[in-house]
Amino acid sequence: MKSFSNLPKISIVTVNLNHGHYLEHTIRSVLDQKYPNLEYMIFDGGSIDGSVEIIKKYESQLTYWQSGKDGGHHLALQQGLQMTTGKIMGWINADDCLMPGSLFALGRTFSANPDVKWITGVPQYLNSRGALYNYNDIASERWSKQLFLHQKHAAIQQESTFWRRELWEQAGGRLNVEQYTIAFDYELWCRFFRYEKLYTTTVPIGAFRITRGVNQQSTNANRTLYLFQCEQARKQEINSSKLAALFTAILFLVQHRLLRLFYFLNSPILKNIYLCTSKTPPVLVHHK
Repeated sequence: MKSFSNLPKISIVTVNLNHGHYLEHTIRSVLDQKYPNLEYMIFDGGSIDGSVEIIKKYESQLTYWQSGKDGGHHLALQQGLQMTTGKIMGWINADDCLMPGSLFALGRTFSANPDVKWITGVPQYLNSRGALYNYNDIASERWSKQLFLHQKHAAIQQESTFWRRELWEQAGGRLNVEQYTIAFDYELWCRFFRYEKLYTTTVPIGAFRITRGVNQQSTNANRTLYLFQCEQARKQEINSSKLAALFTAILFLVQHRLLRLFYFLNSPILKNIYLCTSKTPPVLVHHK
């Protein structure tokens, strides 16, 4: 019999407003994993589409839930994250999902790697019917701070990213939802990179759903605003010091434009030169 006594508490927050069509799939993607040390909270903004009835169906397995006017997704998420108590933190939107086995993979990976403060998995995508339709190569999703800040529209999949509470507190213990009403995840990654490297794991952790819903980030209006706010956060982080900005720009050109060519050559030695000089963390291979 496997022992789960060393698995850390994982806290997950879901914010919902009239996503009842997808909400049950999201909830079950978390609860059906039967992770033994889970703290799961749902914040509903006063839905009128049957979402509350879905939440009540699972309330015995939830740590906390509420429904009512909350000032918007960003403020509800802020409230939820600040209420959590787990050593590992993350959130999953009401139309996205976690992949089977991802919570155990997260718990074991963090337990086995105490120096790792935040990780992201292999990005996955769903269509409106819930079918996986895209797979990203793990090699293309490895990150360094320079690569993240100097690539416009760089995207670290939020559904697949979890972190230790100590990093959250070190980075301010909050989302900057006042300035970044929609790109608060991107701005949070900027702050995390100030303190720690982002590790990638071979496990598919979460999946982002591409739909045509009027409330989803992938709609044109929200997408435009999201990218605008990402660019503001990116520039703010780079320009915090002009000298540092010049240095990191040069470093990026050398590391990720010149030395990155080594990575695609069929030579382990040349690949290692790139990975070492670019400060790209090794992939964490998950063993079941």
